[in-house]
Amino acid sequence: AAATAGFADSHCIGRGGFGSVFFTAQLRGMGGADLAIKKLDLESMQGQTEFLQEVQVLGSCRHVNLTPLVGFAADVGGVCLVTPLMKGGNLEDRLLIQDVTARQRLSKLPGAPAGGFEPLSWQERLTVAVDVVTGLLYLHTPDPHTHKPTISHRDIKPSNVLLDQDKRARLADMGLARVQRPAAAHLTTATSIAGTNGYLDDYYLTTGRFD
Repeated sequence: AAATAGFADSHCIGRGGFGSVFFTAQLRGMGGADLAIKKLDLESMQGQTEFLQEVQVLGSCRHVNLTPLVGFAADVGGVCLVTPLMKGGNLEDRLLIQDVTARQRLSKLPGAPAGGFEPLSWQERLTVAVDVVTGLLYLHTPDPHTHKPTISHRDIKPSNVLLDQDKRARLADMGLARVQRPAAAHLTTATSIAGTNGYLDDYYLTTGRFD
């Protein structure tokens, strides 16, 4: 709270169904690194269950194409996740660079170019796509050496792909991720439908099953 001036609007770089995201370079013990603080709105539809799921998934994963979890806080003041700040914004805003709202969100990022971000070239878009697929391959591949299970993200969409200042992509927002049970390694799993309309797989949407 102190590092964001009491979660002030001047530090806010995004809002969603879960709550708000703030930036800071002043978190004690982090050496002045630029960080993003995702603060849960305790009255939101996406509750603490999803935050705890994100903590568990990100806390057990280490990959260059996943947003790493730096810290976690839960007390009477609220629930927060701390991650490195991705200074390139999210992929949706970068693809809709001509949209006024997207430009406004991107302009709030620390170090944003004075004249605004340039559109992504096709070569850069291809690199982002490869980064996303590489991150998904890591999630989908169990690792017995680190005890990492198979993980399904279940909410892949452009706004959940974050770019660093070099335009390399990292998957974010693991609140809907599902860990596959070892006993179900070769089975489809029935589940309540989770995800974002417009990005849900048709088979999963109609059957409630995924593998």
